[in-house]
Amino acid sequence: MKVASAITLLAVFCFGAIVVSPTSALLPSTNPDLAVRLVDPGIIGADLIDPQHLTFDQYHHWNGTNFEANVYIENLDSGWALTNASFTLSYNASLTSLVSATLNTSWAGPGNLVDTSTPGIINVVANNPTNPSGNVLVLNITFNIQGQSFWPPQPYGYFDTSHLDFSNISLNGDSGLIPVDLVKHGVVVVYAGHVHPAYDLWVTSIALDTSKTVIGQGFSLTINVTGENHGSQNSTFIVTAYANTTPIGSKNLTVQNWQANSTSITWNTTGFKGKYQISASPSPPEGEYGYIHNLTDGWITVAIVGDITGPTTGVPDGKVDIRDLAAIAKIYGVYWWDPSYNINYDLTGFQLGVPDRKIDIKDLALVAKNYGKTDP
Repeated sequence: MKVASAITLLAVFCFGAIVVSPTSALLPSTNPDLAVRLVDPGIIGADLIDPQHLTFDQYHHWNGTNFEANVYIENLDSGWALTNASFTLSYNASLTSLVSATLNTSWAGPGNLVDTSTPGIINVVANNPTNPSGNVLVLNITFNIQGQSFWPPQPYGYFDTSHLDFSNISLNGDSGLIPVDLVKHGVVVVYAGHVHPAYDLWVTSIALDTSKTVIGQGFSLTINVTGENHGSQNSTFIVTAYANTTPIGSKNLTVQNWQANSTSITWNTTGFKGKYQISASPSPPEGEYGYIHNLTDGWITVAIVGDITGPTTGVPDGKVDIRDLAAIAKIYGVYWWDPSYNINYDLTGFQLGVPDRKIDIKDLALVAKNYGKTDP
């Protein structure tokens, strides 16, 4: 031990102190990451999918909305003795404008730089952080959405993106260049917003003024149509009723925005025969943008007056014969409250073709008057 001590002292005396180079020391076994972390804006319709993915939905208008992003050096081992970080962060300046980009105050400098002079580019140089370890905040950024698209004209589901991408990355410490393990870029997705239409017209109800499923040819039928306007403006539109694809009547209908209104359309069945499905459709106001929604509801058969049944009960067979007389006779004298009452057999009342809610001599006489007629 004395000999070794003497040799050590001799080495110090002759050659000066022996200094172990930092490069020969053991470096940390884990490398840091460089990451964008997007901040949840806390607004309905803006969803932070993960720290690197922020989405703004299609149901809101986002232009003028701010959101934040931060840049971190993550998982930094203090053994790296970080002294400097520099990088370039790019973004889509057409979709998002830069409001501010500020270095965290833990970077003491000198020589710090945040250059935002070129739209879409942020150049950063940060020097001498205080006690750098763990997750080290480098940069606070605020963006403003300014380029949201809209549908129409864009298709439903269209979106624009702003990729927050790193380049020119350099981390340095006392031992020189620090390798970066992961680079976590960010992405902001802004869906095309829905342009709220001037009108959004819905036919919400079609109701016949009778529960009949069979009506005599030449008799009239009233169709009650209800429409709603989900648009941003009051609208007057034409609503048309159809028997299959044949227009059978139209009416003007004025509906205030987010309100409902109804109208009645009379269908004169002269010239019609057979089975028809009833529908209604609104016609949009000219020169405005919006939507229309049709409704199809209910079937009705137009037959020879008095043809109310056939071999299949309740289904007209194209002729007025003994089956029709027998059907009336079977429930003769029945009123509407009786379970056996059948409105299809209630052919007429004091007004021709208008049921009077009882089966009586008027109905029987009308069948007898047309007895023997057949559908040509």
